[in-house]
Amino acid sequence: MAIPTFHWEKSFDGQEYVISNNLEMISYEFIQSSLARKEVYWTGPTISPLETIKTMVVNSCTLGLYKTGDPTSPSKDKARQIGFARIITDYVTIAYLTDVFILPECQGTGLGKWLIARTREIIDSMPELRRSVLLTDQNGKGVKFYERELGMKVFNTGDNGGKVVMMRVNTSS
Repeated sequence: MAIPTFHWEKSFDGQEYVISNNLEMISYEFIQSSLARKEVYWTGPTISPLETIKTMVVNSCTLGLYKTGDPTSPSKDKARQIGFARIITDYVTIAYLTDVFILPECQGTGLGKWLIARTREIIDSMPELRRSVLLTDQNGKGVKFYERELGMKVFNTGDNGGKVVMMRVNTSS
């Protein structure tokens, strides 16, 4: 089975944006620097080598979020990466949503909701989905957001450093 290709375009406040899993668009350096930020608390304080980042991205469904027509972008199509979401999946039965990030200056614009809506579209298209899973901070806004946007439910709030496991089980397959 070939890996599915995903591509969406949308206008927000007169600016064009793209979400795509096209590996030629992905900035591995952007992902590396994003995962090293303090806002990305779940990755720990270390910076993964670029080769590790490339392996992570290539072996999962990684969606890049891009602002297009940006003259400051080094890419030839002038698309500047401003976020990403990574789904670890076999594209059939399981989806683990991890590493969701959008630059702080781009948050609060609806782009995060759009990115999560596209991840839900991918997850919902899996023909024999058994469950989708994610881990989030039980004290932040994530629990309510993922309940509302992905239909996730809290599965485990055990002694895991303030993190909560959320899951959506598909009962129709």
